[in-house]
Amino acid sequence: MMLHIDKDDIRRAAGQLDALYTALKCFIYYTEIKNRHNTKKQNSNCWDFIEFTLLYSMLINWNEVFGINTKSDHWKEITFEQDDYTDTLYAAGGYTYASWYEFRRSINDLKNSFISFPDPYHHKNQNYDLEGIRTSLVVTHDWLHGLIANNEDILSKEESEKWPIMNKNLIDELKNEIQVALDNA
Repeated sequence: MMLHIDKDDIRRAAGQLDALYTALKCFIYYTEIKNRHNTKKQNSNCWDFIEFTLLYSMLINWNEVFGINTKSDHWKEITFEQDDYTDTLYAAGGYTYASWYEFRRSINDLKNSFISFPDPYHHKNQNYDLEGIRTSLVVTHDWLHGLIANNEDILSKEESEKWPIMNKNLIDELKNEIQVALDNA
């Protein structure tokens, strides 16, 4: 059975929605810049700092939503406590309950290494496996979209701009946005 979500649910989850969409945007921008930067084999301090900053922000925000220390009971009620959500997430990422916990712990450790060494050169040339982050962000966006797809008035115009839950094509639009920006840089 699909969970019913209303305006109050959205507002109680505001902090996690902020973090979710910040992490998603940082992830898309980071991967597109990294792909472009690596393709051109450029060695630029500017791009190193941009990549580091996006990755760092993504890790902080991802952990706010999915991390092992997430405190929001309301967020858990509309996501992790819903069998449809966890079944979808586990299937998409190839997780079990234990492997999902272990992945979350590894990302928390990675975030902590960025906090301990906030220097882009310490993390340069590292190949981080971010597929689980991508999967969890996309699954969660799609899950939320499905919850409110037939209830467009649940979000105010300002909330829709801040949390683009209703935008089914969000990932492609973000990729296009950063590619245009990079082409014009």
